Amino acid sequence: MVYITKKCTNCGYVIQNHEVDTNGSSLDIGYPFEECPNCKKYLVNPKRKEINMLTTKDWIVIIFRNAISGLMLCGIIGVLLALLSSKLFNLTDDQSITTWIILTVIICILYFKKIIDSYKIKIHESNERLKDKKYAKLINDIIKK
Repeated sequence: MVYITKKCTNCGYVIQNHEVDTNGSSLDIGYPFEECPNCKKYLVNPKRKEINMLTTKDWIVIIFRNAISGLMLCGIIGVLLALLSSKLFNLTDDQSITTWIILTVIICILYFKKIIDSYKIKIHESNERLKDKKYAKLINDIIKK
Protein backbone atom coordinates (compact mmCIF):
# COMPACT_ATOMS: atom_id res chain seq x y z
CA MET A 1 0.00 0.00 0.00
CA VAL A 2 1.09 3.52 -0.72
CA TYR A 3 0.27 6.35 1.70
CA ILE A 4 0.40 9.87 0.34
CA THR A 5 -0.38 13.46 1.14
CA LYS A 6 -1.81 15.52 -1.72
CA LYS A 7 -1.60 19.29 -1.46
CA CYS A 8 -2.97 21.94 -3.77
CA THR A 9 -0.12 23.55 -5.68
CA ASN A 10 -2.01 26.85 -5.66
CA CYS A 11 -3.09 27.35 -2.01
CA GLY A 12 -1.36 24.50 -0.13
CA TYR A 13 -4.65 23.00 1.06
CA VAL A 14 -4.29 19.33 2.02
CA ILE A 15 -6.54 17.44 -0.38
CA GLN A 16 -5.62 13.97 0.86
CA ASN A 17 -3.70 13.43 4.10
CA HIS A 18 -1.78 10.19 4.58
CA GLU A 19 -4.56 8.02 3.23
CA VAL A 20 -4.16 4.96 1.10
CA ASP A 21 -3.71 6.05 -2.48
CA THR A 22 -6.38 4.02 -4.24
CA ASN A 23 -4.77 4.77 -7.59
CA GLY A 24 -1.32 3.79 -6.39
CA SER A 25 1.00 3.84 -9.32
CA SER A 26 -1.65 2.78 -11.80
CA LEU A 27 -2.00 4.92 -14.88
CA ASP A 28 -5.40 4.91 -16.53
CA ILE A 29 -7.54 6.64 -19.12
CA GLY A 30 -9.86 9.22 -17.63
CA TYR A 31 -10.58 12.83 -16.72
CA PRO A 32 -7.12 14.17 -15.78
CA PHE A 33 -8.20 16.91 -13.38
CA GLU A 34 -9.28 17.19 -9.80
CA GLU A 35 -10.60 20.34 -8.16
CA CYS A 36 -9.15 21.79 -4.96
CA PRO A 37 -12.05 22.06 -2.49
CA ASN A 38 -10.51 25.21 -0.99
CA CYS A 39 -9.50 27.48 -3.89
CA LYS A 40 -11.42 25.66 -6.68
CA LYS A 41 -8.31 25.50 -8.89
CA TYR A 42 -8.13 22.51 -11.20
CA LEU A 43 -5.06 20.36 -10.65
CA VAL A 44 -3.64 17.85 -13.10
CA ASN A 45 -3.79 14.26 -11.87
CA PRO A 46 -0.74 12.56 -13.43
CA LYS A 47 -2.32 9.10 -13.05
CA ARG A 48 -5.29 9.93 -15.32
CA LYS A 49 -4.82 10.88 -18.94
CA GLU A 50 -7.05 11.50 -21.90
CA ILE A 51 -6.51 9.23 -24.89
CA ASN A 52 -4.48 11.85 -26.79
CA MET A 53 -2.15 12.33 -23.79
CA LEU A 54 -0.99 8.70 -23.68
CA THR A 55 2.50 7.96 -24.95
CA THR A 56 3.78 4.64 -26.24
CA LYS A 57 5.38 4.09 -22.81
CA ASP A 58 1.99 4.72 -21.14
CA TRP A 59 0.31 2.12 -23.37
CA ILE A 60 3.07 -0.40 -22.59
CA VAL A 61 2.58 0.20 -18.83
CA ILE A 62 -1.22 -0.18 -19.10
CA ILE A 63 -1.05 -3.31 -21.25
CA PHE A 64 1.75 -4.93 -19.23
CA ARG A 65 0.01 -4.22 -15.90
CA ASN A 66 -3.30 -5.65 -17.12
CA ALA A 67 -1.64 -8.67 -18.73
CA ILE A 68 0.44 -9.64 -15.71
CA SER A 69 -2.30 -9.10 -13.13
CA GLY A 70 -4.85 -10.81 -15.38
CA LEU A 71 -2.69 -13.87 -15.99
CA MET A 72 -1.92 -14.20 -12.27
CA LEU A 73 -5.58 -13.87 -11.30
CA CYS A 74 -6.77 -16.26 -14.01
CA GLY A 75 -4.06 -18.78 -13.12
CA ILE A 76 -4.98 -18.74 -9.43
CA ILE A 77 -8.70 -19.09 -10.11
CA GLY A 78 -7.97 -21.82 -12.66
CA VAL A 79 -5.88 -23.77 -10.14
CA LEU A 80 -8.58 -23.51 -7.47
CA LEU A 81 -11.31 -24.64 -9.86
CA ALA A 82 -9.12 -27.45 -11.20
CA LEU A 83 -8.38 -28.66 -7.67
CA LEU A 84 -12.07 -28.54 -6.81
CA SER A 85 -13.09 -30.41 -9.96
CA SER A 86 -10.26 -32.93 -9.42
CA LYS A 87 -11.59 -33.75 -5.95
CA LEU A 88 -15.24 -33.77 -7.02
CA PHE A 89 -14.72 -35.97 -10.08
CA ASN A 90 -11.69 -38.03 -8.93
CA LEU A 91 -9.54 -36.97 -11.89
CA THR A 92 -6.09 -38.38 -12.62
CA ASP A 93 -3.06 -36.07 -12.60
CA ASP A 94 -3.13 -35.74 -16.40
CA GLN A 95 -6.84 -34.95 -16.36
CA SER A 96 -6.30 -32.39 -13.59
CA ILE A 97 -3.60 -30.60 -15.59
CA THR A 98 -5.77 -30.61 -18.71
CA THR A 99 -8.70 -29.32 -16.67
CA TRP A 100 -6.51 -26.55 -15.21
CA ILE A 101 -5.30 -25.48 -18.66
CA ILE A 102 -8.81 -25.45 -20.14
CA LEU A 103 -10.31 -23.60 -17.17
CA THR A 104 -7.47 -21.05 -17.11
CA VAL A 105 -7.82 -20.35 -20.84
CA ILE A 106 -11.60 -19.89 -20.53
CA ILE A 107 -11.20 -17.62 -17.49
CA CYS A 108 -8.49 -15.58 -19.27
CA ILE A 109 -10.66 -15.12 -22.35
CA LEU A 110 -13.59 -13.91 -20.24
CA TYR A 111 -11.37 -11.69 -18.06
CA PHE A 112 -9.53 -10.03 -20.95
CA LYS A 113 -12.77 -9.53 -22.88
CA LYS A 114 -14.09 -7.63 -19.86
CA ILE A 115 -10.89 -5.55 -19.65
CA ILE A 116 -10.99 -4.75 -23.39
CA ASP A 117 -14.67 -3.77 -23.17
CA SER A 118 -13.84 -1.52 -20.21
CA TYR A 119 -11.07 0.22 -22.17
CA LYS A 120 -13.34 0.65 -25.20
CA ILE A 121 -15.76 2.56 -22.94
CA LYS A 122 -12.94 4.67 -21.44
CA ILE A 123 -11.57 5.50 -24.89
CA HIS A 124 -15.05 6.43 -26.14
CA GLU A 125 -15.66 8.67 -23.11
CA SER A 126 -12.25 10.30 -23.59
CA ASN A 127 -12.97 10.97 -27.27
CA GLU A 128 -16.35 12.45 -26.32
CA ARG A 129 -14.70 14.85 -23.83
CA LEU A 130 -12.11 15.82 -26.44
CA LYS A 131 -14.85 16.89 -28.88
CA ASP A 132 -15.22 20.04 -26.77
CA LYS A 133 -12.81 22.49 -28.48
CA LYS A 134 -11.94 24.42 -25.30
CA TYR A 135 -11.27 21.23 -23.38
CA ALA A 136 -9.18 19.78 -26.23
CA LYS A 137 -7.10 22.98 -26.34
CA LEU A 138 -6.55 22.78 -22.57
CA ILE A 139 -5.37 19.18 -22.90
CA ASN A 140 -3.08 20.07 -25.81
CA ASP A 141 -1.56 22.87 -23.73
CA ILE A 142 -0.85 20.36 -20.96
CA ILE A 143 0.77 17.96 -23.44
CA LYS A 144 3.09 20.71 -24.72
CA LYS A 145 4.43 21.47 -21.20
